[in-house]
Amino acid sequence: MKKILLGIVLVFAFVIETFAQVPYYGATVGKEHFFGYHSLKVRPGINNQRTYTTLQYGVNDWFSIGTDLTTGPDEKFIGYYLRVGKKFSQWFSAGIQSAPTFDLDDSHKFGYLNTGFFMNGDITKDGKLFWTTNTWHTIDKDGENTFDQYWYLAGKLPTGKNSSFWPHIGLTHSWKFNEDPDLAAGFFYVYKQYSFYIWGNDFFKEHPRLTFAIDFTF
Repeated sequence: MKKILLGIVLVFAFVIETFAQVPYYGATVGKEHFFGYHSLKVRPGINNQRTYTTLQYGVNDWFSIGTDLTTGPDEKFIGYYLRVGKKFSQWFSAGIQSAPTFDLDDSHKFGYLNTGFFMNGDITKDGKLFWTTNTWHTIDKDGENTFDQYWYLAGKLPTGKNSSFWPHIGLTHSWKFNEDPDLAAGFFYVYKQYSFYIWGNDFFKEHPRLTFAIDFTF
């Protein structure tokens, strides 16, 4: 269980509007491990394609460093982050990261600071049912600061010796409670050191958001 969790850790640092509600976990990628992730986010029916790419290296078992690139209509941002996290037991993992992010279309000027706090743990002893929560605070140089929460109930269903299926369903909301909560759901399929994602949110809006992604750990 621990090896798989470390392998699919998602370490993002980008403005809240580009989130696709993919969950993040408390532990880091692990000592001397290298992690990569790439996603494409789309809203069918409108021109709103976005990509997110991140690379992370584990300095030790609880500390990692990384960089990420976010692109979208008329924007390109690069972030540099530090992350700490640990799996304390089967029932509880926690981590935090902070990432100053800069505008590549404006002479690499500071754009925003994003900080995330992540927790997760098993509900059943066999690890087939678990929970995860993500809290994000974004300080935007030119826009409104955000403070958002993501709650998930998830499962891990083995499909073979080296593979498993991970469905998630959850609720997202702002701690300012200035808008309706949002349903988010999706799954990823893990095969050895690779994970493949399909995710979605804004299901009740005119143009729901879909995310397709892949990650790897070596």
